[in-house]
Amino acid sequence: MARLNKTQIYAINWLNHIGKDQDTIASELKITTKQVISTIEKNQSSKNTKKSDPIKTASKSAAKKIVSKNLMINQTSAKKSNHVMIMTQEASMMNDTVKKNVDPQTNRNQKHIFRPNQDGK
Repeated sequence: MARLNKTQIYAINWLNHIGKDQDTIASELKITTKQVISTIEKNQSSKNTKKSDPIKTASKSAAKKIVSKNLMINQTSAKKSNHVMIMTQEASMMNDTVKKNVDPQTNRNQKHIFRPNQDGK
């Protein structure tokens, strides 16, 4: 049983699509019926899986965490060089809101430092 080339595979799929039976396809292309059946099964399964996959929408991609790095320009327009990082207005606004929500460094570390000579203890 010789391997099928792309032209034969295309012919099998087309003849199957227009409604020819497997024996007719095999006799026209001078190949075995087993090759026709296996080729049809391979291509039918790939078409069915593509249709059953859900369509990706913008709401699913929006669920990803937005990082300020992704909001910056990191490529020059002329040479397409990746040696620059330009902050956009959106990235700046995001960084400002993050800074407001973060506790100051001194308050965050005070409860983890043991100081035996501290007043009141």
